Amino acid sequence: MNTHTLVYHVLIFLERLAQLVGGTTAALALLPVLENNYAMAQSVSEQDIRLTTGTIEIPTSNGPIQTFVAKTNNGCILEPLLQELVPT
Repeated sequence: MNTHTLVYHVLIFLERLAQLVGGTTAALALLPVLENNYAMAQSVSEQDIRLTTGTIEIPTSNGPIQTFVAKTNNGCILEPLLQELVPT
């Protein structure tokens, strides 16, 4: 991917984010929250039997959005699992 293509994809992302959150200012304010921070990341094993993971496609007026989802197998909220992963 060349630089021009990357810039184009970033602009499309920002336009869609602005539409989702209601404006450019809100989209720019959310960027730090959406930023990857691998130093703070906690990993869960792919073989963790408590989770089901996959991708879903959400239809929008501007085209589909694909996202990664993880949910518990027993239908409970993720709070107990997150408490295990995040040290207090």
